[in-house]
Amino acid sequence: MSAERYDRMSAVLFIDLDRFKIINDSLGHAVGDRLLNEVAARLIGTLRSADTVARQGGDEFVVLLEELQSDPERAAVIAQSLAEKLLRVLKDPITVGNHELHTGASIGIALFPMGAGTADEILKQADAAMYQAKSQGGGTFNFYLPSMQMAAAGRLEIENDLRHAIERGELELFYQP
Repeated sequence: MSAERYDRMSAVLFIDLDRFKIINDSLGHAVGDRLLNEVAARLIGTLRSADTVARQGGDEFVVLLEELQSDPERAAVIAQSLAEKLLRVLKDPITVGNHELHTGASIGIALFPMGAGTADEILKQADAAMYQAKSQGGGTFNFYLPSMQMAAAGRLEIENDLRHAIERGELELFYQP
């Protein structure tokens, strides 16, 4: 990765549109597709020429911000500034045909290289941070913290334990009027 080669921090922004499903389900896929095209155009028009934008799938986009700074704190400030700018641009109404559409975004940010090795791991981190932003009501961003991955692993472990508890008859229901 160029981040390691040039001793500069980079960032991945995982962007998920807020309220896209409602728009797509109520107005149809043609309107949804045109909305996605406009979102992509806004992303490209807002970012630096060195940045890369890709549609991950559905209403998700990934942005690669390369060669931000050598200092992680300064790199985080740049990534935060760009995330805030993207949130503002995506909050503005988008007109598709005769529909004025209001969407927004939730953004997860993962800085690297900071312990994550593979591109998949970095993407997974940015995705976890995005879900944290979504859980806060959307329209915001979050940086990845290792505790997010630990919390997700903990939830999965509890879910698996509960499934096995049901199979083993370890749960009882008591009714108290």
